Amino acid sequence: MRVFTFGYNSNFRGGATNLNITDFAKDLLFHLLTFSHGDSKPIGGRPIAFVAHSMGGLVVKKAYIVGKHDPEFSAIMAQVYGMLFLATPHRGSHYAKILNKILSTAPTGAPPKAYVASLDAQSEALQDINEQFRKICQDLVLVSFWETTKVSFGFTKDYIVEKESAILGYPQETSSALNADHHTICKFQNREDHNYVIVRNTLRFWVARMMARDKADIDTSVSQVTAILGIREATEDELNVHRSRVFEETCQWIIRRRDLQAWVEGLVNPQTSNDFWLFGLPATGKTVLSSVVIDHLKLLGKSCQYHFFSSGHQSKRTTAYCLRSIATQLAIANEDFRLSLVTLHKETGITFNTQNQPFRVIWEKIFEGIILKMRFHQPLYWVLDAVDEADQYTLLTSHFAAMQPTSPIGVFFASRPIKLPALTYRDTPPITLFLTENDTCEDIHTYVGRCVESILPHNKEIQIDMIRQILDKASGSFLWVRLALETLEHNWHTEEDIRRSLTELPQGMENLYDRMLAKVQNQTPRLRAMAERILSWVACSWRPLSVSELAVALQPEFTGFVRLEETVLEICGHFVSVHNSRVSIIHMTARDFLLKKSGDTSPIINSRDVHTHIAEICLRHLSSDKWRRVFKEIQNPFEASKNGRKHNRLLLLGVNYPFLGYATCYWAFHLSKAHLSLQSLVDTLQEFLNSYCLSWIEAIALSQNLRYLIRSAQYLKAYVKRMSRAKGPGPFDSPVSSTFFPEQLPGIIKSWANDFVRVVGKFGPNLLQSPSSVYTIIPPFCPSGSMIGETFVPKTERALTVSGLPYDGWNDCLASVSVGDDLTASKMLAADRYLLVLVGSEGSVFVWYADTCETARVIRHREYVNLMALDDSQYRVATAGTQTYRIWDLGNGDEIHRIQKTGQALTTAIAFGSKTSDFLIGRDDCSITTYDLNSTIPLSVFQPRNPPSLVQSCPKAMVLSPDRSKVAMAWRGKPPLVWNMSADPAQHPQQSRTSKNTDALCGPETLQWLPDGDSLLVLCHNTTVVEWSLLDEEQIEYSHIQPREMAVTRDGNFLLTSDHA
Repeated sequence: MRVFTFGYNSNFRGGATNLNITDFAKDLLFHLLTFSHGDSKPIGGRPIAFVAHSMGGLVVKKAYIVGKHDPEFSAIMAQVYGMLFLATPHRGSHYAKILNKILSTAPTGAPPKAYVASLDAQSEALQDINEQFRKICQDLVLVSFWETTKVSFGFTKDYIVEKESAILGYPQETSSALNADHHTICKFQNREDHNYVIVRNTLRFWVARMMARDKADIDTSVSQVTAILGIREATEDELNVHRSRVFEETCQWIIRRRDLQAWVEGLVNPQTSNDFWLFGLPATGKTVLSSVVIDHLKLLGKSCQYHFFSSGHQSKRTTAYCLRSIATQLAIANEDFRLSLVTLHKETGITFNTQNQPFRVIWEKIFEGIILKMRFHQPLYWVLDAVDEADQYTLLTSHFAAMQPTSPIGVFFASRPIKLPALTYRDTPPITLFLTENDTCEDIHTYVGRCVESILPHNKEIQIDMIRQILDKASGSFLWVRLALETLEHNWHTEEDIRRSLTELPQGMENLYDRMLAKVQNQTPRLRAMAERILSWVACSWRPLSVSELAVALQPEFTGFVRLEETVLEICGHFVSVHNSRVSIIHMTARDFLLKKSGDTSPIINSRDVHTHIAEICLRHLSSDKWRRVFKEIQNPFEASKNGRKHNRLLLLGVNYPFLGYATCYWAFHLSKAHLSLQSLVDTLQEFLNSYCLSWIEAIALSQNLRYLIRSAQYLKAYVKRMSRAKGPGPFDSPVSSTFFPEQLPGIIKSWANDFVRVVGKFGPNLLQSPSSVYTIIPPFCPSGSMIGETFVPKTERALTVSGLPYDGWNDCLASVSVGDDLTASKMLAADRYLLVLVGSEGSVFVWYADTCETARVIRHREYVNLMALDDSQYRVATAGTQTYRIWDLGNGDEIHRIQKTGQALTTAIAFGSKTSDFLIGRDDCSITTYDLNSTIPLSVFQPRNPPSLVQSCPKAMVLSPDRSKVAMAWRGKPPLVWNMSADPAQHPQQSRTSKNTDALCGPETLQWLPDGDSLLVLCHNTTVVEWSLLDEEQIEYSHIQPREMAVTRDGNFLLTSDHA
């Protein structure tokens, strides 16, 4: 809480007679807007309460009126919670009574003041304030206190402000008297003063209400962040798991290291690296050390976000999930970023809550678009553990190394030894620490000593001997020590048992795992089978299962568990751990031991067998008529939550049906990795698709995330692709059923996959609005030749029928949109969320949502437009008209910048610059002008001067390189030329090699840069495509493509061509 005071010159003496209430109000607003003091946050980020005395109440009201209608102050005024008035003359004085009384109390006479004149009851200024304030104060809490003691005026006494004038009389106003006169109503004798207690309690009540409202607002915005980013698991839970493995006084050596201290405190020092790398061999305690660093940073009050990569969790091992997790933690901790993220979502509608969200999109829109541009009040610290287990760790580390944040950001990496990224934005090498046995030996000694002492507290001799032998075999591995102590624990009965167990204790993780496996295999046949099944699920599941999920997954093979969690820990030989009711593998090295071959021996767990079993279990779980009844019984399935979003009803069903969510979301993943030759799996899949896939689609629709349907279709196609690659007689020697023939099966499964994709594209919004429509409404709208149309459209007279649909199946068109019968599209662009079509003759850009093909908006330039371009963030689109260049916000369609066109030259190229405020315009006089969008002033002009014979004529094509450092131009009958725009305009351009005038490159039609900016694609008049590498002058001709138009994907991996056929 902060307390500010504001005063205005209301002295009756001196000049300034022309100042009035409006002047004082504007001065107050100016001070609120421009407040700055050290690291203090600006005013307006938290709720505001005004306490005003006498005419100060009128100033506050006028400031509120002005601020609400002025965009510059409206954000601050939106934070005003309430106003407390102390003897404020809201209604002025009858016939200037207040004026006379105030003037008569002045010790000496004074000339008339404009603000005093405003206090007259008949003044238009006062009436205007009251009328305007009444209309806009409905959301404010108002409290008015009036004076009850008269003030002496020579030989008489009277009230300065009568009760009737001190009270507003509004419905939301609370009013009360204070035992004071006009002067002492705001001056208290001490903390026990009754007037002080009343005012203090009022403000205290306000603060409590504001804090409650603020917390509710934070909870709402945090829930919005969760919906936007899709991270629902509490990151603190995983940290607590690793934190629990830290013994008191252990692992403190790392935070005492000078290099780590220099990293923590030196982020603002350009000589200090922002990256700290902790390298270590597997099972040497890197994760525990990462948790210690996190706790240390939090203890220092640092802003710390973290992520633990896990090879056993298919989502958490992705770099995209890591970015979403960091962004979620930062949004919860930092209000400014949280508001920016929510604003981004509101303006663009974009979300990042899917598991297949590309890393690039999250990085560009959240990190480059917001985080790296923000100025935080303190440095940010990010701790990333097990980086080597990430799916694309080189992509992650290279982006982190090259980032250029406005505020300092330090990154702590823990990993097995890997190659470091070559680029760091400060050109300072990262701090590196390679773990050795010397680093961890003291911690291991402390850990072993305390464990042994707690079990054998009275025998020092045996303690010393045990500690020595364990340390001799540990080789610096924390995991080995922990597992070794757990395996020895049940043999500590006699001294002889202890010595024998220590002698038999194997050295090294591999040997220890062999011993643990032998313990599993030496159990009774039933317990062994149960343990092997549990280990199979734990090693191969998409994510760690909960205990309740595992109980259902083990059925019907194993049922009737009394305490499954204890059973798992007892029979699985220490290969698994249970934390927060989640069953997971003890370490990634344990998973590798169980799943990978060792020499000529087969793996202990055959992953193909396990995925086949899991796929069958999931499909059988979903193949039940009960699910349709269960879904129908859900009350108010479309009830919106407080933030306007639909509930994930599938998640709510998990209470009574714990395995439903896992089976719904991940069965196809396991199928894609299953055997091709198992007849029972094919039969189970056939039964599911032919009878129960609609209830599965309904379950996904209830989750409000149709991307699970798309992803399942992709996994089905992967399964079919494996079928097509299978050699020999294969798995399909006999028909699956009377209607399934061996050669048809791959095509049928692929057709089902296509149907699932088309259902989302055609009926996605309908499914989300009414999941049960999948049974009776959607199938008739599917082509009769599709799998859904053939299988689920009832052949009865009462059934819904649709005419005019194609019989053969889905065509290639997912959806069609129209710009109007009489209009023709001239250019098209695709953004992540939008499709843009330019109708140049109308000067209009039609914008559709890419996922639903619904109309988002129409941007109207109202001039003939020949070009449009997107910026890298895909938030903005530029249009080039005959008179102006305009920049538009794609999220709301607003025009945000305009540049007036000058000269007669035609526009041949437009592009956003490397800076967000830069905009480049290329014209047919060969000039490229860079403008500042904020001021619309030209910053620079590049006008090449060589060769004169060409640059004095109009080029046929002009394209700017992706980094805006080079420009390529082409003229008819001449090979393309490339200039470096940062060099002297008199430079001689780089020219592609040609031997004669008939070479393909002498007839350039279209130029296209590759994303690296070092290669140029040239589409020539004879339809040859030439790839010209500028670095080594290599030219590769592709004469077989024969296109007339071409486009390159953003990653440069694909070339799209059209031959106009």
